[in-house]
Amino acid sequence: MMKRNIVYVCLCVCFGMQAFAGLKDKLQVESRLPVYLNMDEAILVFVRTNAVDLSLAISFKEQNSGVVPSEPLDVVLTGPGLRSEVSIDISSWPDGEYKTFISEKGTEVPPLVRGIRKQTKVSPEAPEGPFRMSGSKMFFVDDWYFEKTAGVHREIHPAELVPVEPWKTDPQLRCARNSIQSFWVDRNGDLNVDILTATAEKEPVGRYWAKSSNLKDWTLVSVPEPKHPECSLVNLRIPSRSSGGTYRRYDPELDGEVDLSQVRVRWSGTVRDLKWGDVPIPYRSRVAVWEKPNGEVLILGDPITIDKSEFADDEIGTWSDSNDNFGDVRLSPDGKTLRCYQARLIPRHDPFRVHYDNNLSDRILVTWTSTNGVNWNPSCFDAPTLDDPWSTQHYGVDMWSEEESRLQFAYHKIFDVQHQKVYTELVTSRDGVYWNRMRDGKPFLENGAPGEFNYGYAITTGNRTRMSWDGYYYEPMQCINVLHFMFMASYSKNDRSFLTPEFYAERFDGRMVGEYGIENSPIMNWHDSWQDICDVSKQQMFTPAFMRYRADGWIGASPAKRRAELVTKVLLDGDTLRINAKSSPDGFISVEVLDPYGNDLPEYCRRNAAVFKGDQVDGELSWSNGTVRTLPDGPFKLRITLEKAEIFTLQF
Repeated sequence: MMKRNIVYVCLCVCFGMQAFAGLKDKLQVESRLPVYLNMDEAILVFVRTNAVDLSLAISFKEQNSGVVPSEPLDVVLTGPGLRSEVSIDISSWPDGEYKTFISEKGTEVPPLVRGIRKQTKVSPEAPEGPFRMSGSKMFFVDDWYFEKTAGVHREIHPAELVPVEPWKTDPQLRCARNSIQSFWVDRNGDLNVDILTATAEKEPVGRYWAKSSNLKDWTLVSVPEPKHPECSLVNLRIPSRSSGGTYRRYDPELDGEVDLSQVRVRWSGTVRDLKWGDVPIPYRSRVAVWEKPNGEVLILGDPITIDKSEFADDEIGTWSDSNDNFGDVRLSPDGKTLRCYQARLIPRHDPFRVHYDNNLSDRILVTWTSTNGVNWNPSCFDAPTLDDPWSTQHYGVDMWSEEESRLQFAYHKIFDVQHQKVYTELVTSRDGVYWNRMRDGKPFLENGAPGEFNYGYAITTGNRTRMSWDGYYYEPMQCINVLHFMFMASYSKNDRSFLTPEFYAERFDGRMVGEYGIENSPIMNWHDSWQDICDVSKQQMFTPAFMRYRADGWIGASPAKRRAELVTKVLLDGDTLRINAKSSPDGFISVEVLDPYGNDLPEYCRRNAAVFKGDQVDGELSWSNGTVRTLPDGPFKLRITLEKAEIFTLQF
């Protein structure tokens, strides 16, 4: 039998002593992260109420299988310091949801129950090729197409945020709620925007058109000019279907194999005691249905997720516990797998609860996959790491596909609870399950400073229209000028007179703002007083805005130092080759064509290589001093050399 591990933890702050009956009165304890995704170590954080020594026994048990992954751990919390951490080796643990029992030795007090959730995900293996590329783009977000990459650095380029604020010249237009309905660039090159306005309590106020020639100054127009012929608009939203139909439960013997292309995942909404036909449907749940062409709607098994906002002390939650933060439903390119994205609620405890914001659970986005529409398997879309602010959570996701659906992008909405800000990260995937997040990159949609329109929120909206104009993409977004706790206090309230210093002082009293107490909160560095927080909160509004960024310029590849080289796997076809890239005045990009074995093709290599300089989103490449403008017939490889330059895409 293994020897029990004993850990002594001693820190250095002194507090008064007091006798307590229950362990929860003596100790706060929680796992540092809600989920340990591709990690070998878990961390438990302890905060004693006073400096009395505590001898603890910690044991583990997977809540579904009953697996005990390791021997119990003995921990002694001692010394004057109240806060401590204990690391736990989980490298040998199978993936699972482990109930963690923390007991005080020598007592009969029931244990505290916490959760350690472990999951391992493996990125899809890139195919060896060859690849058919004719008519498609090649993005440089990963090594999918490349047999060699040397000295390559990849980087996310945050979008520029463009607020639409006509009330700066006409204060009467200022409303609490403003949203973009339609937009386009007209034949004069001006951006025209259709704005719907409402009060904080969602009472309609009006609707108007505004236009700008410089993206800063906005004037009202009674009727917008027609769209410029070179301005294109694309709706990225998956079309929704009618919620009607004749409902019944799916019968595999009667109905046969499910057609995944006809399956939808519906949200049941906020009506309680709901029935679809004679089938009871839980409140705020997501349910897979087969919408048959004959009007029948077959309910495919139990709900995938069910709303749950309260947890018992001994619960660590299940995959199906959820709320209303979700993403798209996507069918894989081969039509064999359906994916649904939904935030999971994970119960949390002090010291990682945010009481003043009523945030008692973490939201972590989950990917649900099914090959038959009935049975669904969950996995984490992504999960916070120790490098992220504590209690980093997920607010949903908006997706789209590129490269003939070989590459997927997503705007991942992040709630940074520690800083009370909501922003947007850009992530990519090759299979819709394993998502790549650049750990050292900036958010794609960033928050602003106090007083700015995007101080608290900078996220995408339900309007998924993308406009292409003059080498840039424009997409509507949602910006809110206050922090999350301010928004929650003033949300849907026209009368904000209740927002007083006394209100906030009472709301925060004794509540943790920073990980080590209110005095360490960054919020208290941004605001001088409760009065300042009140003044900011009362100005809460939704500002209509656009994200503006280089066309296809989400992620670029450039040299990590002086020069980078990439060699593709075998490509089967292509015609002309166009490039989206930029270089310094003394930089360049060279594109050479090799045979399938990696040998130079003379008319495409060395002195005959295509050389790009400058800054273009749709530049034409040619070889042999411009006399060769098409790629060779049959299989080939490309050798791409970068020096003081960055490449975004190649268009075949």
